[in-house]
Amino acid sequence: MKEPKCPECEKLKAVSARSQEIGEFIDWLHEKGFRLAKYHGQELRSVYTDPEQLLAEFFKINLKKVEKERSQLLAWLRFRNAEDLKRTDIPDLSTTPA
Repeated sequence: MKEPKCPECEKLKAVSARSQEIGEFIDWLHEKGFRLAKYHGQELRSVYTDPEQLLAEFFKINLKKVEKERSQLLAWLRFRNAEDLKRTDIPDLSTTPA
């Protein structure tokens, strides 16, 4: 089994420090009572937007692709670890004299 490519995870990793700082700023604004709002016609309405989703959209990261890539990577790691265990010589302790 070949190691999966994870381009969306790489994009996420590349912006993680910036994204973290912006996320903390969004949280700070929320603590101070600031809210995001949108115009609906002539009326300004407060809206709730998940900060993680908002940041992903800003950085052009598809969170569904990230989750899929992480699942594929995890499956690959499990496969690789299972293969490593098959190659490891573990003595049978039940036949070793005490």
